This record gives sequence, C-alpha cells and structure tokens, in this order.
Amino acid sequence: MRPALLLLLALVASMGDMFVAEGSQIQQARSVIPGIGVNFGQLGNNLPAAQHVAQLLQSTVIAKVRIFNTEAAFLRAMANTGIDVAVGVCNADVPALAANASAAAAWVSANIAPFAAAGTRITLVTVGNEVFSADDQQLAAAIVPAIRNIHTALAAAKLADTVHVSTPHSFAILDNSFPPSSSAFRADLAPLLDPLLRFLVDTRAPLLVNAYPYFAFAGNPHDIPLPYALFQPNAGAPDPKTGLIYTNMYTAQVDAAVAAMERMGHFGIPVAVTETGWPSQGGSDEVGASVDNARAFTRGLVAHLASSSGTPLRPRQQLDTYIFALFNEDLKPGPASERNYGLFATDGTPIYDAGLLLTSGTHVGGGTATATTVSSSSNTTRMRGYKDGQQDHKLSSGNSWCVAKTDVDSRALLTALNYACGQGEADCKEISSPAGSCFQPNSLVSHASYAFNMFYHKYGRKPWNCDFGNTATLTATDPSYGSCSYPAAAAGAGAP
Repeated sequence: MRPALLLLLALVASMGDMFVAEGSQIQQARSVIPGIGVNFGQLGNNLPAAQHVAQLLQSTVIAKVRIFNTEAAFLRAMANTGIDVAVGVCNADVPALAANASAAAAWVSANIAPFAAAGTRITLVTVGNEVFSADDQQLAAAIVPAIRNIHTALAAAKLADTVHVSTPHSFAILDNSFPPSSSAFRADLAPLLDPLLRFLVDTRAPLLVNAYPYFAFAGNPHDIPLPYALFQPNAGAPDPKTGLIYTNMYTAQVDAAVAAMERMGHFGIPVAVTETGWPSQGGSDEVGASVDNARAFTRGLVAHLASSSGTPLRPRQQLDTYIFALFNEDLKPGPASERNYGLFATDGTPIYDAGLLLTSGTHVGGGTATATTVSSSSNTTRMRGYKDGQQDHKLSSGNSWCVAKTDVDSRALLTALNYACGQGEADCKEISSPAGSCFQPNSLVSHASYAFNMFYHKYGRKPWNCDFGNTATLTATDPSYGSCSYPAAAAGAGAP
C-alpha cells in the first residue's frame, strides 16, 4: 500500500444548512444539461462530507461527476442521484491490472460492481492520467492491456454495456493542434495510440482529452485573443483546408483531436473532455487568472454545451465535458491559481455565477460576462497532470535534490506527500512498507522528502517541480543515507 493510502486523512467539515437537505427531492424536479460534468478533486482540508457533495450536485444542472479514485463513501453517496460517475485508476495501479486479469476482476468486484448494484451510475473508468505524454515507457505500454483487462472484467460482471473504459491525454500527444485539419499525433506514439484507438472503436468508448484554453492563452497572451479563449465575440480563426471558422479555442482543441484520429484512419470515435477550466484567482505573474475571466469562460462553455451545437467538424453532437473543478482546493501544490479553479467554495457558495445552479434561472448560459486582460509576459505551462509552480530556486550548478521543509504545517506536508505518491505518480515503493530501503525513519518529513525528490526527478528536474505548496525546497546536500539512495539531478537538467 502506498503512503498516499497509508497516511491519507479524512479532513472534512460538516456543512450544516449550507447544502440542500433532501437530495432525492431535488433529483425529481431538476433538469440537467446532459454533456456537463465536473471534477471533484479532494486536495483540501475543509472539504464537505460526501453526502453534502452529492446534495450540492443535485442542486445544479450538472449531469456527471468525475473523481480520481474509487472512494467508497462518495460512491455510496451518489447512489440513486441520477448523476453519472466517472472513477479513476491511478498510474501506480496500472501495471498490476495490466499484468493480471484476475487483479482486474478483483478491482471491478471491489470498486465497481457493488456500487453499481446499489444504484450508483458509474459510466466511465479512467485508467491512468496523461501517461502517453509522460516519460515512462513501461507504464505507457501497460495502459492498453490494463484497459482491456478491466473491460473484460466489466463484461464478466455484465457491466460493459454501461461502463466505458479509456485513458485521459494531454495535448502533448499532438505534434501540432492548429489549424485542426493539420493536427497529427506524435509519430513516436503511434505504436501506443493505434491499439488504443482500435479498442475505442470496438467498444464505442471515447477518446479522453484534457483541454485547457487557459494554459494556451497564459503561455501566449500577445498572440491569442482573450475573447477567442473565453467564448466571447471575436473574428474567429479560419481553418484554410476545411473552410471552417472557429470562434472559440475550446472547439478548435477538440476538433484537433478528432482530426488527428482521422489522420490515423480511425473515424467516428467520440471525444470527451475530462478536464477544462479557468482559475478565478492567481499570483501576480499568472496572466488572465481572474473572477471575470473564469466567469466568462465557464458561462460560455455552459452555453455552448447547452446549445448542443457540437464542434465545426462534428456539429450537433453531444460533447461530454468535465469542468475542473467543483471546489477550490486550499492544499493543492503549485502556484496560487492551482487552488482557485473551483466553481464553489467549500461552504457551498458559488465563487461566481457559472449558470449552473437550478435556482439561478440562467443555467443555459444566458447573459455575458466581462473579461479582463492582465498584461504579462509570464508563461504558465501544464505538465503531465501537474500544473507547474513558479518557485525561484537559485542553485547555480552541481547536483540538486528536492526535500521537505521541516518548519511547515503537518497537514499541508501530508497532503503534498499524498499528492506526490498518488495523483503525482511518483515512485514511492521504497517508503511504502517496512521492507522498503527508505521506510526508516518512519516519519512524515522523511517520507515526504523521498517522495518529493522522486517527483522532482520524474518530471523534468526543474525548480518549479519542487514546490508542493511551499512545503519543499531544493538542496545541494545529498540526503541519501545507509541503503536509502536519493536520485541526484544536475540543476537545470532534464525535460523542459
């Protein structure tokens, strides 16, 4: 068992009357926008209890919710709500599920079948996260076998007709994405993507992509018009080959994925967006992160999905989209924007009017929001499921290691450790059990230091990958001891 599971704390608060008391009554009266979903991330110390989250969802037009694990309390709370649920397999669990069909059968038996039988509408299993654009070839090669084993297990449980299996991708799997007609997958990924796409065709499952117009705009604010990123009126961007006009970046990104599949000879595979969003707040160097822009983007997205207009390449087709995220997550590592993607504060109050509450009267995206532009030349980059921080370390040369600070709040350190070993997919096996070479000393600081360094080493060895909500720091002193070895990295080396 990983430290993320051994040490994870249930840090939830009772929300009292802030949430609607009778979820079942809401379900009977509410209408939903079928394509709208939301991600429920859990990196916060004041998140509401699972039943309150379920009640909040039922007070909205949201039709789907995605979690990054298979938390039993939440799956129980979602029973009989009428809301579709997507669950996740973390990267660390993929190899075992790929290597052993019986392990996949046991996983389905424990994490899908009993909740489905009790009335939870699980419709999607996401296997890993952005694996093909990472640098772990063995893990990438395990994705499709794991997906096939899980699908076989679902079929044996008579659930394959209602539960799809796929894996989310970042746009780093594309060589280029605009104009959409010229989009193509990276040539080196063809041996991985072709069998995946064949499986998706066979099972009618969707290609999953994480599409963030915010990151594209923030990385190039001088060349990308803000209204184009925010679904606001603009001149549009023509595709010279197809003659189609793209009036927003979101549909252009989706059609880039469609065109890339068709270039490989795979037609008709649906696309679903597993993550998209816009932060309502950021640091002084984070261009475009504001309440006005977040409101404009989300309301524009809601209006587009409610219109059922699809994309220029696939008009009038439902485009399932999971907004990131349901709540602000105050313990999430990285820059300030990372803690401010939420639609709601954790007491259930909206961060801004996104047009999603049943009581708002504008849940089909009526009205417009004013966008603001922040002048900046900063560059915000999303990398392999971890959106980078901007910590300014000044190690000039030599080897460097990432270790935990000793003077930080233990809850924040614990959350960062869980992130590194869980969603961050660091290799934590040496601290996962007493047999591990770095398990002793069995302390939070020691385990966090090892996990942080493995994450730092895995994701490009850049200073911003050693932040973790300001709980980590770089050092030039080798923290290895006895038989416990910390990988070293020359400062500035590695992937960009």
